[in-house]
Order: sequence, then structure tokens, then C-alpha cells
Amino acid sequence: MSSVKLFPGDVAVVGTVEITVDRSVTISSHAPIRRRPLPGLADLPETDVRIGDLWRRGGHRVPMSTRQDLRCPCGSAYVRQSETHHSCQYCQRVWANGEVPDDDGD
Repeated sequence: MSSVKLFPGDVAVVGTVEITVDRSVTISSHAPIRRRPLPGLADLPETDVRIGDLWRRGGHRVPMSTRQDLRCPCGSAYVRQSETHHSCQYCQRVWANGEVPDDDGD
């Protein structure tokens, strides 16, 4: 049995059937399931690293900009980028910039 977590706008392809979801849901099937993310979004890889693992609270915050083309494994599309890293503002996951696709998809 395969199981896939889908987020709003994702399409699940089961055999020849396409299912578009409008909320977060996990589907299971004996048939293979392929997930297509919402167009314009790139999924970030899973990571165990959290903001608290790298930096203590307080002090100077580095300038960051919002990326609207990335989605965290938690489902949040609110990802911010600094000169050194990307971070999810919902679940606090962190990625080095080298682990994340560029704005142009590279």
C-alpha cells in the first residue's frame, strides 16, 4: 500500500485518474500514487535541522526576503531566504542555500 501527503493545489495521479485537492490530505491506495505539486512551487527536501539548532534566540537578525516559489515538507509556502540559508517560518526547518533551487529553478 502506498500513501502520499498532498497539499492544497496538488494533483495525485492514481493509474490514469487525476485527483486535485483543495486542502491538506493523505491518501492511500494499493495502486501506485504519483504527486504533482501546485504549478510554480518547488518542494524542499526533508531536513532534521531547525533554526534553534543553529542560532540562539535574540540578537541581530539578518536581512531576509520571502520566496513564494518553495514549499516546506510541512506544507507551508512561507519560506524566507538570507545570504546563507532558507528557513520555514511555520515549522522552523532550515536549509543551506546550496541545498535549495535558485529563483530561476536551477
